[in-house]
Amino acid sequence: MIANTDNCNFQSNIEFLLGKQDKHPWGNQLGLSTGTISRMFKGQIPGHEALNAISKYENASITWMVTGETSPYLITTLFDDESLAEHLHELMAEEWEVFIFNSTTKQSVIVLKQPAKYSINKKLIDYTAIEVMSGPIGQLTYNELLHVGSVFVLDNIDEFTMTKIIRGQIGTRGILQIINNTESHFKINDRRSENRVSDHSPEYSTLDEKNLLQKFRALTPDDKQTIINLMNSLSKK
Repeated sequence: MIANTDNCNFQSNIEFLLGKQDKHPWGNQLGLSTGTISRMFKGQIPGHEALNAISKYENASITWMVTGETSPYLITTLFDDESLAEHLHELMAEEWEVFIFNSTTKQSVIVLKQPAKYSINKKLIDYTAIEVMSGPIGQLTYNELLHVGSVFVLDNIDEFTMTKIIRGQIGTRGILQIINNTESHFKINDRRSENRVSDHSPEYSTLDEKNLLQKFRALTPDDKQTIINLMNSLSKK
């Protein structure tokens, strides 16, 4: 077991991750034993295998769970376009879906998502792996996105939600809920799709042209420029 004198903090942190879910169904989904689940909610910190399972499943910080330090959820903050592009390049060795979150502010968040598995108690657990990063999106980042199979832009994310994501206060379940519930959802690129439209086709197979134009007109100037820059980059491929 990991030693910690402030077990009440650990218990409250786990309860925060749990939210409105029932603890045993939640723990079983993660592959935790009934005994481990019960002990955790009495303040006992489990071993590294269980902590790693919680971290992966919820995108939660182990340091925060155990000590209360840092933010609850993992996010990489980059401060310039070059650093953001380099970070994306390192991650793109794997197959990810990419989501760009835009708001009425100049803040941007990029979320990478893919199905994954981890092993615990000799069982393989399916989960959704995510990587969350924030930073300024510039030409270098746009160029890096050319190598991605699918890039989606979610516009008009409210400022309060964006701030919570950037501060590491929204985990995997919350991120996926935002992706699934956001209506203004542009698909920018899909290299793997068999139905991809040829450069000479006047029709759209995945987007309704009139709908797209209406949504584009409703965007803020900053969001419009983001779309234009992305499309310009993709057209140069």
